Order: sequence, then C-alpha cells, then structure tokens
Amino acid sequence: VSAVTEEITVVLNENETRMLLQETLSTHRVQINEVLLAALVQATAACTGQPILSVDLEGHGREEIIEDVDLSRTVGWFTSIYPVHLNITSAHTPIAALKAVKEQIRKIPNKGVDYGVLRYMNATMCEQLSSQYTPSISFNYLGQFDQMFSSDAMFIPENKFKRLDHAAGSKRSHVIDVIGVVTDGKLQFTWVYNVGQFAKSTIQSIAQNMLYQLSTL
Repeated sequence: VSAVTEEITVVLNENETRMLLQETLSTHRVQINEVLLAALVQATAACTGQPILSVDLEGHGREEIIEDVDLSRTVGWFTSIYPVHLNITSAHTPIAALKAVKEQIRKIPNKGVDYGVLRYMNATMCEQLSSQYTPSISFNYLGQFDQMFSSDAMFIPENKFKRLDHAAGSKRSHVIDVIGVVTDGKLQFTWVYNVGQFAKSTIQSIAQNMLYQLSTL
C-alpha cells in the first residue's frame, strides 16, 4: 500500500470523555477497547452498509498471561498486533452492538498475544496465516496520557499528539490507521488514510459517526 497519506483528527469534549471513561465503562461493565471498537464497527457499517468489520488490533503486549512473571519494569517494544473479526449483524441497538463486540473480544485467547507466536514462530502456521485475508484497517488505543506523567516529571508529552511518519517510499500495511489517545482530558482519534483510495469527506464522515456512536452509550 502506498505511503501517500493524509490524516484528520476528531475530538470528544472533556465532559463526554469523562462520562465515557467513568460512567459508560462501569454501567455496562466493559473495557475501553470494547466500547471504542463497538463504535468503530457501527460507524463503518453506517457508511458501507456492512455490519461486519475485520481490523488489526494493536496492544501494548504486556499481558499477564504467565504466572510469576512480572512485566512492570520491563523496557522495550512488546507490541502485539492481531486480527479481530467483528460482527454486529444481529445487533439492532447501540447497546446490543456493544454487547456483541464485548463477547467477541473476550473470546480472544490471551488478548491476542498468541497470534504473533503462531504467525512468526511456527513455519506451518506462518504459511497458512500469510495466505489468508489480512485486515486493511488497524486500531490502536494508546491510553490516557494525562495519567502517565506528573506535573514535575522530567519528560512530558507535547500537547499535540503526533504519529510516527513513514518514509515517502515505504509501504504501509493498512489503508486506514485509527489511533486513539486521551490528552488534556479529551479523547481524540487520528485517522491516517490512503489518499488514493479514500476521499477526505468519507473518512471525516466515518470519524464523526464514531464520535456519535460513543455519545449514544
């Protein structure tokens, strides 16, 4: 995929972000990724008419899946990326869609860490998985940056979140990357998309619809 991209950013206000992170999660007993992915699949469904979405989900990879292994002081890139197939065909309300996505996400063994082991450390599985369809969309929720740094910390993030740029001649693995992060008390999503395949108005519409879906919860 060509690296020629543009990006747009949409933002929830502080009150909407607070309600999402505090009230929505506790009321529906869900995790933040489950809520965000439910909103994403509903937003894409509204645009495409397809209630099914395959997405590569990126995680921090520091999952506590092995007893007596403390990862709290480890240094380095543990990132896990694994495909998720979301289906809300039978969900006719936002809450039903959230429930469906929640159930599908929680069926994934060890939060997807096993996929990388199978994909890259087993020759037979590597060949089988490489020949299968791979998602064209990636999703990565980076977390609440507000809670990671104190006011007197030696290093603090810039006010404006910036993605890592790709070299002009490089190839991208996805045609759309959706990156979420909370900064200054506001949840924002940056959509990085291939300009050769999508109009800005299309991405803007889906991104805004995702915010709307979050507001309905």
